[in-house]
Amino acid sequence: SMAGLVDERAIGDSRITTRAYVATRDLDNPGRSNVWFLIDRVQYGLGLDYQMPFRFSNTDATFSFGLEGDRVTDDRRGRTNTNGVMGSSDNRKEDNIAINYGAYARADWFLDEGLSLTTGIRLTQVRLQVRDYYFTDSIDGSGSKTYSGASPVIGLVRHLSPAVSYTHLTL
Repeated sequence: SMAGLVDERAIGDSRITTRAYVATRDLDNPGRSNVWFLIDRVQYGLGLDYQMPFRFSNTDATFSFGLEGDRVTDDRRGRTNTNGVMGSSDNRKEDNIAINYGAYARADWFLDEGLSLTTGIRLTQVRLQVRDYYFTDSIDGSGSKTYSGASPVIGLVRHLSPAVSYTHLTL
């Protein structure tokens, strides 16, 4: 199941959009091998986007920036699968967690009615984590890894119609 809210508000010529969602999913899945997977998932996130028009060197433009964060937690268990019959005890029990945070800024310059220049940057951090709760095997498989990066963009966009655009160049 999933539920979400989006709120858009005009503030003068600017627009602010906020969003939030939450979702759950339960999976009871006999795998292809001798493992039966039981996964309970909870995910949620928040986001904020602000857009404002401006003029630069006699050119109409739009500046946008935003923040967002998301989290997914899977409670994973494994049991034996013997000819389609699930075993009664766990042979795997762990939480798998993924968290991401992002911030971005973007500017679009409308060079003429059919062409715009887009520039921007996005900063992202993703953390992947495993919390191992299956200690019967005397091995703690817990751990985490964090990735961070910046993604720049520059591109020319040809607007063929109000509903169709074609990107000429992106970085």
